[in-house]
Amino acid sequence: MLGYFSPETERWLTKHDKKLSKNFWLHEFLSSRTAKKKGLVNVPTIKQIENLRYHAQVILQPIRDHFNCPLNISSGFRNHELNCLVGGVGNSKHQCQDYFAASDTTLEDYSLQEYFEYLTKVSHIPFHKAINEHGEWIHISSYRILRQIFEIK
Repeated sequence: MLGYFSPETERWLTKHDKKLSKNFWLHEFLSSRTAKKKGLVNVPTIKQIENLRYHAQVILQPIRDHFNCPLNISSGFRNHELNCLVGGVGNSKHQCQDYFAASDTTLEDYSLQEYFEYLTKVSHIPFHKAINEHGEWIHISSYRILRQIFEIK
């Protein structure tokens, strides 16, 4: 299994890893260099897994299908402790609470500008918020009640 996991998270994944959509697996959302370095267990609840499944199927999979290339997740699910360690805001959608989910993503064969323009000007993907984070990645969040927010920082 590729990714950065604490030993306990890796043991959990050997029993619980699952395909969330055609091209996305649960372990892709749990990988974290910080969690591995600190030995943190970064494991979601069943409800949080369902939020991630929705995010993978309704948000990320259509993006990957449109561009027909790998979509890389640099940050997905973060439990509260991991979110604090990486400096995430208290209500970070990466924590997958209250029907939200989020991921920081890049496309292998396209620029962030092309990716962001597709999301904000062409696609009909029902994401909650898309942020071009300093030209390094696209933060994209999902919520089952549609309300889109566009930002460039």
